[in-house]
Amino acid sequence: MWQGIVNWTIGNSAFLQSVCEVVVALVALFTVGFAWHGLSTWKREFLGRKKIELAEDVLCWFYEAADVIEAIRSPLSSEGEGCTRQARDSESPEEEAIYNQAYITIERYNSRIELFSKLRSVRYRFKARFGRDSTKPIDALLDAVRRVRVSAHSLARLWLQLGKAKDKDRRESLEKKVEKHEVVIYFGEDEHDEIALQVQKAVLDMEAFCRTVIGGKS
Repeated sequence: MWQGIVNWTIGNSAFLQSVCEVVVALVALFTVGFAWHGLSTWKREFLGRKKIELAEDVLCWFYEAADVIEAIRSPLSSEGEGCTRQARDSESPEEEAIYNQAYITIERYNSRIELFSKLRSVRYRFKARFGRDSTKPIDALLDAVRRVRVSAHSLARLWLQLGKAKDKDRRESLEKKVEKHEVVIYFGEDEHDEIALQVQKAVLDMEAFCRTVIGGKS
């Protein structure tokens, strides 16, 4: 029997070689396919983790920024705030005091400027990862900060003009402008505080978006 098997094997060596080659090819194909599947799975998981990390970082920065903006807009000030401003030689003591008072908001912003710089920088990475519309909450938050800074710069000039104004109509016009900017740099009642509402909406929008990325519930 063994002799017959040997003879059959010798006579069909070409066939067996072909079978072996097919088996080897199938094994190689399976190995490549398995490796490709593993690589694709790893890549998806890696990118998924990167997205989650980015969403978590930005959401944490938003929570922090909301607290910082509230602190920046506090109407209460401590002694010495605003004095880091470089006064001009031509300023009178009254002018220096007014400029310093307006500069308190800018000074507080400058002390936390790194946080807002991170949000501006991450905006492009966020857009690349999640699409153009995903940056709307970032834009809204940074716009609120911009409005506060613009009003702070405007108030110094308006306060000086108001102190020198003699005409009644002129004073009333300046008072309206001052009030318009003061409600921006100082927080007030939430239902009437446009900046607080804008910041709150930006945080809620970012939270809702990031929760879908992180996988939690809003």
